[in-house]
Amino acid sequence: MTSGIANGENESFRRFLYEQGRQPSTIASYVAEVEKFSGRGTFSSREDILSYKQHLLDQGRKAATINKFLNAMTAYNDFLMAKGKLDRRWIYWSDRIKVAQGSHQVDVLTEKEVLCLQQVLPSLSFRNQALIHLLLYAGLRASELVELRLWQIDWIGRSIEVHGKGDKVREVPLREDTLRRIRQYVEEDRTKHRHALESPYVFLSQRGERLTRGGLLDILKTLDDTVGRHLYPHLFRHTFATRLTQKHVDITVISRLLGHHSIEQTNRYYIQTSKEEKQQAVERL
Repeated sequence: MTSGIANGENESFRRFLYEQGRQPSTIASYVAEVEKFSGRGTFSSREDILSYKQHLLDQGRKAATINKFLNAMTAYNDFLMAKGKLDRRWIYWSDRIKVAQGSHQVDVLTEKEVLCLQQVLPSLSFRNQALIHLLLYAGLRASELVELRLWQIDWIGRSIEVHGKGDKVREVPLREDTLRRIRQYVEEDRTKHRHALESPYVFLSQRGERLTRGGLLDILKTLDDTVGRHLYPHLFRHTFATRLTQKHVDITVISRLLGHHSIEQTNRYYIQTSKEEKQQAVERL
């Protein structure tokens, strides 16, 4: 199989990345990496990827450069799987070059940006307030949020039953104000939709249909200018986990709240030291 990018699928790949909540800079970087790889040959086997990785190593490229290539090709691999052109992943996390934990920077909302969101919340619809709360204070993935059904809400126990990746089910407790916003939406705004009674989904679009991932991204996009940065679902998930860490919550608890298969996964992707924290540490010397 030749690279899809080489066959005019550039825009389709860009749209796929956008729907995954990638930042514009990441989208541009990933597309460029895949185009660069396409100029060297085909993406027809795992060996093609490992061969190019070795080529980069032989050139003395830094770990960050090689991992960026692997991240881009992983995203492209997922794109091809979504289109039915591949049936499995050819790139594993173990293919990345290991770097010291905390040495790279995770993308999170700053406390100022969180405060900005909190201040603008009252001006939003009950639905959008509930969405922001579940992203920021429950750490849900975009897919988990738009697939959330009414029966998954435990109004008395103040929690939700989340169905995550690999059909893994976890219970996520809710803050009182988060549950209150969900209730306001369900009992007031949601009932105005013509499909409210027949739809099992919590969040509906303006047309009364299930809110899609694209619809969620559009809602967040309306807040970009207010917050002063590009907002996407996984940014909130990163922020949720990082804020819990900063408050010294046990990593085992964080891992379970996120629905990770292991504590190592939580450490690897979410529990990182920010650039600001490193700078503050040095300033204390």
